[in-house]
Amino acid sequence: PPEGGFQVPTCLIWGANDRFNPVWIGEDIRKNLIKRGTRVSWHLIPDAGHFVHEEQAKMVARHLLNHWG
Repeated sequence: PPEGGFQVPTCLIWGANDRFNPVWIGEDIRKNLIKRGTRVSWHLIPDAGHFVHEEQAKMVARHLLNHWG
């Protein structure tokens, strides 16, 4: 992202059981974006791994619809 962060709100959706990109990676991304001034919503999805959009599609859709308002 640019020095000042993203100019649009960012929605991070992460699978709680992701073994490819563990939760700590998502948390680091979130923290770094916030430090740069980006508004971030963080959603840790239970019972989902790396393919969270397939494993918990309805929950992901709900978060995206809320994010897009």
